[in-house]
Amino acid sequence: VLLITSHRDKSLWIFLGGRIEPNESTIDAAYRELYEEAGVKERILRELGVFENRERKHGRTVFFVVYVEEEYDDWDDKRLIDQQRHWYKLKDAFSLLRIYKPSQLTFFEKFLSTSPNRINLLHQISS
Repeated sequence: VLLITSHRDKSLWIFLGGRIEPNESTIDAAYRELYEEAGVKERILRELGVFENRERKHGRTVFFVVYVEEEYDDWDDKRLIDQQRHWYKLKDAFSLLRIYKPSQLTFFEKFLSTSPNRINLLHQISS
């Protein structure tokens, strides 16, 4: 699982995210945010799901599974705010998210517990 440091507190690790710009699709926003916040070039494989996030004014969050094709050493948020990225094992990511973003963690855990076999990455990558 790819996590980034929080803009507010660099000791906290969170899922990437951001707003959808006017006339931008959800998928296009995901591509843009993944590059801006984590410096990765990817192919979106599938949407995991959408959940209502009561912590935010415009509280809809969409999760995607992506195949990362390239990781850049330099990217927008690294230059601007010293954003960091790190790949975590699922259990380690869950421990970190439990501290700062429990609403995201709850959604992700629910998805994995009800549909652990819905993500067939090898098939999706070769498509």
